[in-house]
Parts: sequence; C-alpha cells; structure tokens
Amino acid sequence: MLAAFGAFSGVILFFIQAFGSPFAYPLRYEPGPLQRLLETDMGQVEQAAVRTR
Repeated sequence: MLAAFGAFSGVILFFIQAFGSPFAYPLRYEPGPLQRLLETDMGQVEQAAVRTR
C-alpha cells in the first residue's frame, strides 16, 4: 500500500513539473501547432472577442 502511494505521488509530482513548463524537458511541446492555430480561425475568433470588449 505504501509503495502504491509512493508511486502515485511520484507520477503526480512528475506531471506537475512537466506541465508547469510545457516547452521544456521532459514533455517538450513545440509551439508550432499553437502558432498555426492562432494564425487561422482560432486567432480570428480571439481578435474579434478582444475588439468587442
């Protein structure tokens, strides 16, 4: 039971650290897809929402 709790805690801490900095090691995520998303329809929706505020 203690080993399972330790493993679970380790996995949780790993994901907290990994997703805290998504563009760095260990779960490196390239910003290219996000940039393309902002350049297409999603970016246009965002700009329209900002204009209406």
